[in-house]
Amino acid sequence: MGGEWWEAIGPEVTIEHEGKVIPITDHPNLRESKSLGDFSKQALQAHKEVGSRVRLPGPDAKPEDLQAFRGKLKETGHFEFAPDGPDKYTILKPDMLPPRVEWLDEKVAKFREVAHRLGITQKQAEGLLAFDMEIETARGARLQLNVDDGVKYLKEKWGDSYEAKAELAKDAVKSMCTDEQMAALTASGFDSNPVLMQFFAKVGEKFQEDSSLGIEMFHPQLKGVKEEIEAIEHDASNEDHKKLVGADPVAAKQVVEKLSLLYAKLYPGDAKSTRSAYL
Repeated sequence: MGGEWWEAIGPEVTIEHEGKVIPITDHPNLRESKSLGDFSKQALQAHKEVGSRVRLPGPDAKPEDLQAFRGKLKETGHFEFAPDGPDKYTILKPDMLPPRVEWLDEKVAKFREVAHRLGITQKQAEGLLAFDMEIETARGARLQLNVDDGVKYLKEKWGDSYEAKAELAKDAVKSMCTDEQMAALTASGFDSNPVLMQFFAKVGEKFQEDSSLGIEMFHPQLKGVKEEIEAIEHDASNEDHKKLVGADPVAAKQVVEKLSLLYAKLYPGDAKSTRSAYL
């Protein structure tokens, strides 16, 4: 009966195993192999596996070692990392925003910077943005309910003069605010607050009635309305004035109707008969 195939290998043939050089015949895998060729294939495969392993960086690893480690993990396709820079996040503005929800580019830019600094991935960023939109949508919905209630109250109080008085109140605010302040007030829903809107409507009326307050600064187009009324009522060379005081009752009536509309624009919601001898 013959011996094992590996017995023919002399002790001079050595191999490294567990940090030591030993006779190849002492290697445990050799004796489990069917032949030297089989053992060689196993050894080659094991060598390839060891070579492809990613070594974990230690606590004192250099930045370039950590970067290389992340690169190796990324190559496997099993892990997601933050984009290469803040501007590499894909963040798209929705085609339509919910009521009372604003899209602020500066807020998005800040989010990009913070997300990248914290190592947030694209999917994680999308999840955070979706959560933020849910919160803002709920806040906007609550605010919209207040807006609807406020607008309803003002429409009932002002009736047909609602649009004119609301515009008057907003113009009063614009005359005293910067664009940034106006945007903040509008976002807060001031235009549906009955108390504030009634107050600013009164302010607007005072601007209109008292020329010393500078109507052209407050509402430039109303200065033109006021001048047109003056011309129709007092300028003998004005064509509408000629019709107003002329003998043709139909033409005079048309001018009176025009005057009525101009006064309604200048003094929304007020009685016109006390302001003009022609009405």
